[in-house]
Amino acid sequence: MADLPPLAHLRRYNRLKASYSFSKTMQKGQMFPGRYLTCYILPKKYGPLRLGVACAKRTPNAVWRNYYKRRLRQAYQSNLEFLRSLNLGSLDCVLLAKHFPNKVSAADYCRDFSNILHNLSLHVRIKR
Repeated sequence: MADLPPLAHLRRYNRLKASYSFSKTMQKGQMFPGRYLTCYILPKKYGPLRLGVACAKRTPNAVWRNYYKRRLRQAYQSNLEFLRSLNLGSLDCVLLAKHFPNKVSAADYCRDFSNILHNLSLHVRIKR
């Protein structure tokens, strides 16, 4: 897990940018908490799989916020194939980084997001 894939650019149609999209996903979506991040998932009827990345309000400055957001995007992209293999269809996903005083590595975020996706897959199997 130490060798992570390079960070590829997310296409515009694969990003959540508007604040109402974030709010809707976080209020109406299913929450899956982890140790380092919280994932909110909202299924949609149609459209692409979209990602929104945010940080806790307690994050001290822009340097740290951008650091955490880069790590979250990298975790998302390293687990993207598994997320698509769940066959959830179209959905919006918001990753919210929790604040930690020392740096959290990209591998920790990848491991945590992978655990969240495994919990999500169990949740989907039970629901069906």
